[in-house]
Amino acid sequence: MTNPTTYLLLNDMSLLPPREYKVSKGITPGSHAARIPSWHYTTVRNILGDEKYCGHMVQGKLKKVSYKVKKYKQQAPEDWVVVRNTLAPKIGQVQGIIKPNLIYVKPI
Repeated sequence: MTNPTTYLLLNDMSLLPPREYKVSKGITPGSHAARIPSWHYTTVRNILGDEKYCGHMVQGKLKKVSYKVKKYKQQAPEDWVVVRNTLAPKIGQVQGIIKPNLIYVKPI
């Protein structure tokens, strides 16, 4: 979904990756912090591919197979319940930086 150089651009801009941001705000303990905080391409791909970061509420991605079994089945995207613009978008500030480097983003 993203150009491989996108995460390198975020590293060059010295933006904190999600884990180190949480540690700096005191949300999680610092014992799990990476020695060299850096972005990874899978992190960028997951953030850009998930609609909740754009401010949309998405429910029904998984369905429990049976109340007796602790297994879940992934639902087709047309079966999801999506409510647009219910949350504050989290990628609004970074979107202008990442957007020129995108190859493909699935339509919302």
